[in-house]
Amino acid sequence: MLQFSSKSLLYFKTVCEWGTIRYAATVLKIAHSAISRQISLLEKSLSVQLFVRTKTHMHLTPYGEKLLEYIHELEYRQNLLVRDVNNIKTSDGGKITIAMGAGFSQDAIDNLIGHVHISHPNIKLSILTESLSGIQKIIQKGTADIGLTYKATPSKHIRILHNSIQPMCAILPANHVLAGDLSIKLKDLQNEKVAMCDIEHSVSSAIINSASIQKIDLNIVLHVNSLALLIDCVAQGNHVCFLPAFCVRKYIEQGLLVAIPLTDIGLSNPYTNIIVRNDSFISPVMQSTINIILSKMKGFKQNVK
Repeated sequence: MLQFSSKSLLYFKTVCEWGTIRYAATVLKIAHSAISRQISLLEKSLSVQLFVRTKTHMHLTPYGEKLLEYIHELEYRQNLLVRDVNNIKTSDGGKITIAMGAGFSQDAIDNLIGHVHISHPNIKLSILTESLSGIQKIIQKGTADIGLTYKATPSKHIRILHNSIQPMCAILPANHVLAGDLSIKLKDLQNEKVAMCDIEHSVSSAIINSASIQKIDLNIVLHVNSLALLIDCVAQGNHVCFLPAFCVRKYIEQGLLVAIPLTDIGLSNPYTNIIVRNDSFISPVMQSTINIILSKMKGFKQNVK
C-alpha cells in the first residue's frame, strides 16, 4: 500500500505553486536538495514522472496533475473534519459560508441574514456572490457550505437539496405599454431595447438560448456586469430585461417595475436551487440556515422536491 509523508506532499504542492524548486526552497526556507529528494521519492513510489523540467520552470505531467488534485481533496477533507467536529461540539456557533448568484443578494439582505443571526447569535456568516459556474466550483472545493443558484445541474460533486419553481419574467417599467399583460413571450419584445447581464449569468444564457432556438432576434443594446446596474437601467424607463421576479421584488413593491412571466419553452418553469457538496455533512446549524432560506427568502417560496 502506498504511503506518502505530509512533508513530501507539502514540498510537491509548493513547487506546483511557485513553479521551480528554487522558489519553493526559498518559501519553505530549506535546501533545494531536500525538495528534490522528496519529489524523487514520490516519483519512485508512484513509478511515474510528476514534472517536466525546463531551464526556467517545472510543468506538471498528467500524473502530477492527478497528485495535485489528490492533495486538494485531502486538504478539503481535513478542513471538513475540523469544521464538522466544531459544529458537532456546538449547536449554535461555528461558521457558515453561503455562495449565491447576484440575483439573491437583496433577498438575502432583506430575508436571510438577520434571521440567521437572531436564531444563531454566535454564528459567523460569510456571503460570496458568484456566477453559476463559480458557485458550483467553490461548493465542489469546499470553500462554501451552501450554494443558492438558478438552473443548477447535479453532478458527482454537487447535490441539489431543494428546488423552487421561479418563472423567468420580462422586467418592464411600471408605465410600459405591456405592463398590464398577465404573460408574455420573447417575440413580443423584439422591438424593445433589451439590457442583459454578461453571458456567464445563468439568466442571460437561458434567454439567449431560447431566443436562438426560436430564431428570435432580440434588440440587445446594453450589456452590463452588474445586476444592480441592470435593474436601475430598466427602472429609469429606457430598457427591458429578464429576471425572476424575486430579484426585483423591492422595485415591484415600490411601483417602479413589473415582472411579467415568460411562457416560452424552457423559461416558464426554471428552478432556484439550494446546493451542497455531494458528501457534505449537514450540521444542525447548517440545516437551520437552510430552513430559514426556505421559509424566509422570496426566491424559495414555492418549494418543490
